[in-house]
Amino acid sequence: LVEEWCDFHSSATAKEKALSQELRELQMRLREAHEVEQRQSQEIAAQRDERQSLEGRIRWQRDEHHMTRLLLEQDIEQKESEIEELLFAGALQKQHALQHSEQQQQQQR
Repeated sequence: LVEEWCDFHSSATAKEKALSQELRELQMRLREAHEVEQRQSQEIAAQRDERQSLEGRIRWQRDEHHMTRLLLEQDIEQKESEIEELLFAGALQKQHALQHSEQQQQQQR
């Protein structure tokens, strides 16, 4: 009976050691998995921050391009208006010159 108890105790001690080793391995794998999860979370957060930064820069560039286009359109409209004024002024001068020339011709007759 003592021998059976010693065998049982040895067997139980061996099982306890094996279970303790298995528990340590599981705990180590759990810590490693947690560390991987933390790194992935940090990478995701960094990627999210980078994406938000890029989206902000894209919005800023889009707004800048839009404002530049508006200013160029305004500048074109102003130049077109100036050209129309010059053409009109030239047409008036030509008309006055023709009228003046006609008046001179009538006075000479």
